[in-house]
Amino acid sequence: MVQLKSNTSTSKDTSSPSDSSASTKPVMPKLVSAETVLEKLQRQDGGFYVGTQNLTPRVEYFQGGCEGDVLIPKHTSGVDELTLRGVFQISRTDFYFTPDGQFDPANVFNGRFSDVKLSCHLTATRHKDFGFSLDDFSTIVDNLWGFEKLIRRERDAESLSTIHTALGLDSIKLVHHLFTPLRSTESSEAQLAGDTEDDDTLTDTTADLTSDFDMANWPVAERCKPHLANLVETHTINPLPAYGLDRKLIPPAQYENKLCGAIVEVHFAFFHHHIKKSKRHIFNAVLCDMIVLRPPSNMPSSPLKQRKLGAGPASDMPFKGKKQAHKGKFYFSQLELCNDSP
Repeated sequence: MVQLKSNTSTSKDTSSPSDSSASTKPVMPKLVSAETVLEKLQRQDGGFYVGTQNLTPRVEYFQGGCEGDVLIPKHTSGVDELTLRGVFQISRTDFYFTPDGQFDPANVFNGRFSDVKLSCHLTATRHKDFGFSLDDFSTIVDNLWGFEKLIRRERDAESLSTIHTALGLDSIKLVHHLFTPLRSTESSEAQLAGDTEDDDTLTDTTADLTSDFDMANWPVAERCKPHLANLVETHTINPLPAYGLDRKLIPPAQYENKLCGAIVEVHFAFFHHHIKKSKRHIFNAVLCDMIVLRPPSNMPSSPLKQRKLGAGPASDMPFKGKKQAHKGKFYFSQLELCNDSP
């Protein structure tokens, strides 16, 4: 474990209680070492570290589930979904891990708000502490391709992969279902009667959370508020199972600030859906758990955005490098430099 050094002083504290409380800085949580994370990924019971070589022969699909075909370990008595895990960086592009997934009701292709999925793209991290993430990323991609190839497809079928390639770089699309339908009247009556066998309905996982996670307080955009209100009686909301450096659940209002660009430990399940009518095969990596290991780095700032437009061209700012023969302003125009020569 990496622990930040304390700044406590050995000198006597003569400040008043109010002064000391005002000057107290928030204590940064301990940073987990890369060695500890990798050991957990490789040795944790249940599931696999997705960077393990040649995982395809060790898995198979359980077909016909209510959420599609789910990947499970081979030669197991149960049908629990397989949990895959790894360390990634959340891409700043195509980031839709926001409270409403950027849903726009005016876009007819968005479908219904109740079906919205939050999503982001996972990439290999180049953080100096997690070199194994970059080293193992090609193996991770090969494993996911292998999982998809386990499904037999029609010759003219269309496949929507969880692997996306842009500008020669691969990324993994991770999704999360924002809403779950409430239990039906029939299942509720069966539970009251004590008949809970094969009851695959979900319990309320938000019962112990603060009001920040209540459906009534969910911070969606103004355009989504009427649609959210219509779902209060029929659906429950599923907060992202995403935890910060302090291992506390991240409030929805902080999703973008805490997650976009962060280095994260991710646990996910793998699903296949077959839409027979349109001959489409859809593969999804569905989020199970996420832990922030390193916060997002600060974006580079530009001094040009802070200048006063009325002060003249920004390129005429004084040159701050080594002193040159030309004093005062620094100019980029080669023509002007030629004209200044004797």
